Amino acid sequence: MAAVKYPEDIPVAPHDVLENLCAFVFVLARDGTIRYASESIFKRTKLEPGDCVGHPFVAAPFWTDATAMRTEVESCLRDALQGRITDLLLDISAPSQRITASFEFKPLRNGDGSVVAVLAEGRDVTDKRVIERKLRDAHFRWRTIADCTVDWEFWLHPAGHFIYSSP
Repeated sequence: MAAVKYPEDIPVAPHDVLENLCAFVFVLARDGTIRYASESIFKRTKLEPGDCVGHPFVAAPFWTDATAMRTEVESCLRDALQGRITDLLLDISAPSQRITASFEFKPLRNGDGSVVAVLAEGRDVTDKRVIERKLRDAHFRWRTIADCTVDWEFWLHPAGHFIYSSP
């Protein structure tokens, strides 16, 4: 099987593709060591590349709760090394911010199909999680009001206050 070459007529280098693929990109060796990390992780966490690259992914200094997520990350890495794609929600510590990232672990194969590394792609889903929490809270609030309203009529303004409630 002939190796597929990167098209020379495309003005974007493979490195730039990795940098802009998603919020956080890591290439992990078979032993879980970080071989490559996108610049975005260093910009968001204010860490230096030497703090992460060459160190185990599960021991990276930006995880908020390293002990709790360690077994889950190790399980995802094992699955990816066996050729399966896995995903996991992880929290990242950044200065004055906690980032929730949805990571997907994908096997990287060489020419003969053997898994030689793992690509860990993380997308920042912090805003999405905040909106989901607000939606759950609103649902609980209005569900409680509706459940406590027996044979009553009430009109609710879109801003959230009552316009009319039957006696």
